[in-house]
Amino acid sequence: MYVPHEILGLGWDEWGSIVAVISAVGYLLRGLLKRYVELPMQGIRNDLKRSHELQEKNLRTLETRAEQHEKTLQSHEIKLHEQGIKLEDLEDKLK
Repeated sequence: MYVPHEILGLGWDEWGSIVAVISAVGYLLRGLLKRYVELPMQGIRNDLKRSHELQEKNLRTLETRAEQHEKTLQSHEIKLHEQGIKLEDLEDKLK
């Protein structure tokens, strides 16, 4: 079995050095990106998540209040209608 001692004119030790340098540069870039991009973005994501949760809570509260006001409005309309009928009856009695 033939094992070449050189690939593209470079020996195994040179290829090992190239791979080590590329790996080190990649590791450093990954660390820099994580520190200066990912971590600040995580803070922004947390703020957006918290804001979204507060908006959902406020929306649920507003919907609950709207339902309560609708029920109150309906009861007032019923009372107003009853009062209107009583007034009509009184007007008919006076005539």
